[in-house]
Amino acid sequence: MQKICPQGHRSGAVHTLVIPPPKRLPTGTTAETPAAPEEYVESFRRRLAEDGKSPKTIESYAGDVAGFLAHLSDVGEGFTGQIKRSHITGFRNHLLERGYEAATVNKKVNSLASFNRHLVATGLMEETVVDPRRDRVRVASGSERQVEVYTEGQIERLLHFVRGGGVSPRDRAIVMALLYTGVRVSELCGIRLRNLDLLTGSLTVTGKGGKVREVPLRPEVTDAALVKAVTALVNQLHNQLAHHYPSYRKFFSDVDGNTALAFWEEYPSPHLLSDTLVEDLAVLLRSHSHNACSTNKAKKILALVEKDGETKREYQEARDFIVRSIVRDVRFKKKEIGEVEKELKRTVDLLGYRLDTMPGIDTVTACALVSQIGDISRFSSADKLARFAGIAPIKFSSAGKGKDQKSKQGNRELHGIFYFLAIQQVQVSKGSGIPRNPVFLDYYQRKIREGKTKVQALVCVMRRLVNIIYGMMKHKTAYVMPTLPEQKAV
Repeated sequence: MQKICPQGHRSGAVHTLVIPPPKRLPTGTTAETPAAPEEYVESFRRRLAEDGKSPKTIESYAGDVAGFLAHLSDVGEGFTGQIKRSHITGFRNHLLERGYEAATVNKKVNSLASFNRHLVATGLMEETVVDPRRDRVRVASGSERQVEVYTEGQIERLLHFVRGGGVSPRDRAIVMALLYTGVRVSELCGIRLRNLDLLTGSLTVTGKGGKVREVPLRPEVTDAALVKAVTALVNQLHNQLAHHYPSYRKFFSDVDGNTALAFWEEYPSPHLLSDTLVEDLAVLLRSHSHNACSTNKAKKILALVEKDGETKREYQEARDFIVRSIVRDVRFKKKEIGEVEKELKRTVDLLGYRLDTMPGIDTVTACALVSQIGDISRFSSADKLARFAGIAPIKFSSAGKGKDQKSKQGNRELHGIFYFLAIQQVQVSKGSGIPRNPVFLDYYQRKIREGKTKVQALVCVMRRLVNIIYGMMKHKTAYVMPTLPEQKAV
């Protein structure tokens, strides 16, 4: 620092002039010898990394700058560390002539603006010449490329297919997450089970630039994630047991039942049963099955193990550890499911609704109904609720002639809940032939006898369900199963 008295100022006036530090130039750069284009790009990379940019952002920005410098070289203008206005306009026009979209061109302009600021910070330039507001390609209002989205009918068909039995839990969870959370595909690929908080119903997502945000989940997404996690673990258990116990499917009806899990944890492989007596095994089974499994079950298991023969393999201790680890994980996930259902049940109880007293409505379905309907007092009648759910028909007429047709309006999610609830009401057990709800089954069959199709009869069931749900929520009453009148013999 030097103190000088500039010429022209009054005597005795002292001013301070700060000598700036030497300019930071890329490696090998001098006033007479510019650096190679690669060194400018590498210097820009380091600047972006110091600013905490993500690797993908750095690659994108550096690639745009490298393309800009290559263009200058192609047109015979070597880059000396100075960006000119003619460079920007020429590069932008070059991109447009080659058919680049306006969004791509504007993204490259933003990258060059960041590069320009970097050159100013290193001292190679004194001012910014790239102005995104002026250099971006303007798109006339109304001429933007329209984003294609699914129609309500397409979403309804997609949900109907996904909720069916032909879609794996993993694929169902993926579709539900993309549909209800709005996350990017790249963000979805980075989601792990540890990012899911089932108690609070939220998902932690890491987005662009490493930014973390919490996304609230609908009950459908949480349920799908739980099913996916448990199903994946059970599939792993199947894979391990198939090597150890070739006849393991004959041991228990459910491989992930409480008694089965206790058995797999105690005896993950057959060689551990070599010195086990029938009575000892029977005690273990009875203690975890509430005395449902008898000594005959223990004899059957030991006979199947003996029939399978020797299945001990290399690294058997490690394989046993894997089976026990999977069993512990399955138990933890099932316990987590129980905790989530308890929390949901507590929430429903606080509201005073007793929807779960109706056959086919569990805690999750009750919460879904409450979340979609909201405050029931905003609907003055069940007809208004039916219209809101898109269940009430719409009359299409012209010149006094027309007919009622199925509505495609309303809350399609609530419509789907009533649709699947109606299917459950008319279901009949395959084994015993006992209907789940005899009243609704009789009503459904009566509508078919009147000449309605099965789909139309199901819509009638949905409409009656709306009346019942509306009354239960309006008056906070429980469901009482009506009795069918006895038919007199002729």
